[in-house]
Amino acid sequence: MPVVELTDATFEEHIRKYPLVLVEFWAPWCKPCQAMAPVMEQLAAEAEGRASIAACNADVNFVAAVRYQLQGIPSFVVFKEGREFARKVGTQPVSVLLGMMQSALEADL
Repeated sequence: MPVVELTDATFEEHIRKYPLVLVEFWAPWCKPCQAMAPVMEQLAAEAEGRASIAACNADVNFVAAVRYQLQGIPSFVVFKEGREFARKVGTQPVSVLLGMMQSALEADL
């Protein structure tokens, strides 16, 4: 499954539709965000069938960016059953993002 592009209109529905979602908040001008693009593609391939991997352009999707009180980009937020579970700001290795998702899978809410 490819990385899903989320918008203000699709964000809430998407995080509620899938039991586990990792969202990257990014912007096109952000060099660290650009560096994360291949990592996100790798995550999407590795997480297929277990989680949805999504991206939300914070420059044009202000509602989502404000709702989740972004402090910087890239920001990675894991949602479990529609609720925020974990968050990291800044570039992250695949292992850290996979670990966040694994923790969410193992947690009882």
